[in-house]
Amino acid sequence: MKIRMKNWITRLLVALVLLSLSPAAQACAACFGKNDGPLAKGMNAGIFTLLGIVGLVLAGFFVLMIYLVRRASVYSEAMVQQVEAIRMQNEAKAVTS
Repeated sequence: MKIRMKNWITRLLVALVLLSLSPAAQACAACFGKNDGPLAKGMNAGIFTLLGIVGLVLAGFFVLMIYLVRRASVYSEAMVQQVEAIRMQNEAKAVTS
């Protein structure tokens, strides 16, 4: 079993080395100096799209936190009033007993 695993890992490493030696994997258009080509423009568009998506997700999380804080403050005031009403009822029952 160990020999089979070592053989598999060796084959995988050899395949990765061979793939990384191909000219297409050496560098992108920006690294070759053609940073105004269609590949570079597409890469920049992809980067800005991903940045926009991350920004929207973070903004949504921020809005959710603000909503939860506001909601908690409204319900905490209501809970304090309910607790006070229950306490008054319990005191009234204790006095009549």
